This record gives sequence, C-alpha cells and structure tokens, in this order.
Amino acid sequence: PIRDARVEVTRAISGIRIAIRELDNITGEEIPMDYTPAGAGHKAHTILEPIGVVVAVSAFNHPLNLAIHQVIPAIATGCPVIIKPASLTPLCTLRLAELIQQAGLPVGWV
Repeated sequence: PIRDARVEVTRAISGIRIAIRELDNITGEEIPMDYTPAGAGHKAHTILEPIGVVVAVSAFNHPLNLAIHQVIPAIATGCPVIIKPASLTPLCTLRLAELIQQAGLPVGWV
C-alpha cells in the first residue's frame, strides 16, 4: 500500500541523514605512547581505511530501506557495494543503483 511505501521512503531518507551525520565521528585517533620509557614523548596515529567491497542483501518486505541502510554507509566510508535484491522486488534495487550512479558515483561502485 502507498502508506507503507511512504513510511519506507521516510525511513530510508532518515538512514541517509544518519549516515551523513555519523561521518563526522569517523576519524583516526592519536594515541600517546608514553606507557614505557622508550615511548616517552611519542604519539601514534591511526588512519581509517576502507575495508573493500561490501555485499548488501536486501529483503522483499522493505527493499529500499534495507538497501539504503547497507549501501549508504558503505559508500560513505569508501567501499564499493554489490547489491543482491530480493527476487520479488528487484526493480526497487535497480532504481536505487541508477540513482546512485546519477548522483555521480564512479561506474562499477554499485
């Protein structure tokens, strides 16, 4: 029903906003190394890097929302995505992939 579709789209938009907001929290760390005399005055720095290709499997009951909650965080952190749609709702996932391409993501990332 259209009511359920509206709820799903609203939740998907919320998921995108949350992923964007969380990007501010994804930073490296500065770690003091002065736990031993040899490390006195030294610091280590962590650097976060993408882990690689992510596989997103979407269910039929919320095909857009569930795909968004997997795909957007992966893309936002630099990981390409393979989306496996539910066999009952492949057009929703196909349209999402098309929109992501139109948004300017490099070919082959989704």
